[in-house]
Amino acid sequence: MAVFLRSRNSAWPVIAAVLAFGLIRTAAASDAPVPQTKPAAPIKMVSNPIQPRDGVVTPKLTELWSVGGDNDPQGDLVNQPFEIRLGADGTVYVSDRGDVCIRVFDAKGKFIRQVGRKGQGPGDYDTPFFIDVDGQGRIHVLDMRSQRVTRFDPIGKYEASFRAEKPALQ
Repeated sequence: MAVFLRSRNSAWPVIAAVLAFGLIRTAAASDAPVPQTKPAAPIKMVSNPIQPRDGVVTPKLTELWSVGGDNDPQGDLVNQPFEIRLGADGTVYVSDRGDVCIRVFDAKGKFIRQVGRKGQGPGDYDTPFFIDVDGQGRIHVLDMRSQRVTRFDPIGKYEASFRAEKPALQ
């Protein structure tokens, strides 16, 4: 059903259409049965006590290695770390959004190499967003801005790239 009102004010047809649509939707919604759901098992209400049952637990962290800082003779090697991946052999891959590259460290924290750089050519990227290392040690980098996935071999040599099917972020 369509409702048209003629007036000097051009907003009336739009207002009338919106009101009619709202009435139709309301009527359709009221006719539809409301689905009833039942839990598979009875719901048990629990509450946490003020004090933990086993007392206060304080985790103990042990630093294995660190990169950058005042005590690092190599200087700050990672400008803006964003994501970290661990390879099967203990190699550490760090996405550096500040310097637009992937930094690679061995299992003891020694800098090995840089993979990729800022640019638009093969093996380049603009905004490394997501990194992954597959079972063969190949490095995959999703460039958020260009919506491209770039693949490097285990030593950081460019292999291939392709456009992502759907945008990574919207």
